[in-house]
Amino acid sequence: MTACAQPSPSTPRARATRAGGTAGSRGSEAFFPPAATSSAVGSGELPLEVEAVLFGKSESTKRAVAKQVSRFLRWAGKPLSEVAREDVDRYLLTELAGRKRAAQLLLLYLAKAFDYIGRRDLAEHCRERRRGIRIYEEEQRRGALTGEELARVARTIDLWISNRVDRKRRMMGLLFKLIVLTGVRLSEALSLTQEDVGDGVITVRGKGGRVQAKPVPDPKLLELLRGLGPRPFPVAARTVEAWFKRLLREAGLPEQRVRELKVHDLRRTFALLLYEETMDIELVREFLGHSSSKVTEIYLGRGMKQIQARRRAQAAQLVSRKLQSLTSSSASSSASQPSSGKA
Repeated sequence: MTACAQPSPSTPRARATRAGGTAGSRGSEAFFPPAATSSAVGSGELPLEVEAVLFGKSESTKRAVAKQVSRFLRWAGKPLSEVAREDVDRYLLTELAGRKRAAQLLLLYLAKAFDYIGRRDLAEHCRERRRGIRIYEEEQRRGALTGEELARVARTIDLWISNRVDRKRRMMGLLFKLIVLTGVRLSEALSLTQEDVGDGVITVRGKGGRVQAKPVPDPKLLELLRGLGPRPFPVAARTVEAWFKRLLREAGLPEQRVRELKVHDLRRTFALLLYEETMDIELVREFLGHSSSKVTEIYLGRGMKQIQARRRAQAAQLVSRKLQSLTSSSASSSASQPSSGKA
């Protein structure tokens, strides 16, 4: 009895056999090998759900994602379907601390994979963590205007608005004042139409399609916006950034600060002012349109901690002054009481 000849490893039939089916199979095995499933934890293989969201991506992207996801799953020691929020957070803190790009790449494709298998809570958690990294990087790089800088910029904005000759300068002044008074994103302001300008409010369409009414505390500003045309700000974001640099220079800010600051820092400045006045993080979150107060805390960053430190110092001083007042009153009262000794 003769042995059956084995197919050559290089033949199409052999390659199809290794892939888990015949060359003519049309099932999922033709696209995803059986080894590349969620049960292949620790083997360096990608789970099927990650393979699915990588379909059509470049080879370099696939290699980069495969590296990060396989490392994470080996570390977690469980399939993707059993991963918990705590696993994601602990891995970011212990294995990817200081490696922001790797963390962002991992979180991006974990979110897509969790969406694919129906774990919406984990998907949103990963997106929130990724937004937090991006916001933290922006806060570290730019920050907000100081009180003195804001006073200079506000005076220059008012000068621009009062300019009735240079219409472009006046329009830019109105745009910058709207952002610093309401905390709207630049993209939200640029997409405004006259229908969005209401009585004491503007209606903006934020991220995720959220529609939000923002109060505008300056009636004159709303009146001037209505006189700008169907679209109050028909300019590109890049043009606005260039005008913002011009504004900062005319306000007398140092060149280093001119290079560092961007239009978005007016929004962050508004958020810090609102928090300093109210100390209500949930209120600030609502104004900014963030998905959670945790995102707002990351967004405020060091500025929020500085405000809290100032408030604690002020509270300690108030308590100290109150105690001194009580001590002085007690001493005065004791001194004014007549002696009870016999004559």
